[in-house]
Amino acid sequence: MTTIEEFLRSPSRFGILTAPDMDPLAEAHALDEAFLLDIRFDAIRSTAWCIFDIRGALELQAGNTALLVATGVNYLRWDARTPIGKRTAWTIMEWNATVASNRIKMWGGLEPWCDFEIAADRAEFYVGDVPSADAPAPEMAYANESTMIAGFANFSSQFNPVQSSMFNMEELIPDSI
Repeated sequence: MTTIEEFLRSPSRFGILTAPDMDPLAEAHALDEAFLLDIRFDAIRSTAWCIFDIRGALELQAGNTALLVATGVNYLRWDARTPIGKRTAWTIMEWNATVASNRIKMWGGLEPWCDFEIAADRAEFYVGDVPSADAPAPEMAYANESTMIAGFANFSSQFNPVQSSMFNMEELIPDSI
């Protein structure tokens, strides 16, 4: 098993053929009730990586963690009011993805009071298991920092992928996979 970061940097990630229960790259509401945990944006490579906790997601049942990879990013927006307290559970209340001119635009309406948008040439979505995230999610209002780190996935967490979907990746996936 590899870490999330190692998985995202590896071309072997393209070999997962099982589709998710609902595809957030094509279906509205596929990520509803998931938590957005982390976003990493590489401006030099125009790539964004997102980690979602899907233990509470309404439509994804196969794992506890999901990853979104957007490449050829030309638009990224995070518009949030200042969260109350030092930690905030950014719950996706509404998710939508649209395709126009061979590009994908994804939008999430998050609570409390946040809009997240990303537009890209290509996108990948992975569902999997992070062993440390098998228990119920920690309560952010009461958990200490070590409980939070242990209870949610991060880029250093071990990751076992089980499902994937892709948008506009055909020309990038090697034939040997």
